Amino acid sequence: MVIRRTYTRSIKNVVQDFLKENQLDSKLEEQEMMRLWYEITGKMVARATKSVVINNRKMFVRIESSVIRNEISMIRDGLIQELNSRFSKPLIDEIILR
Repeated sequence: MVIRRTYTRSIKNVVQDFLKENQLDSKLEEQEMMRLWYEITGKMVARATKSVVINNRKMFVRIESSVIRNEISMIRDGLIQELNSRFSKPLIDEIILR
């Protein structure tokens, strides 16, 4: 007897469904946003950035240089908008600089 499958799905859809069911999709988006921090802010800020962590819709960024930290604090709202615009839903509400 030959079994024919009439309903096939792409691997991409299967993986996406698995991630949603296990609530892992938001963690992957947070990881992507942390990677985007380095891309959006550029080389100088990336070199001064020591860590980026997202927790409870807040992005905690540790920056070694006080000058760069001050510059980033002045454009914080624009960075939040730029980072959130890359995703289907806003992931962060606030950037906290340390």
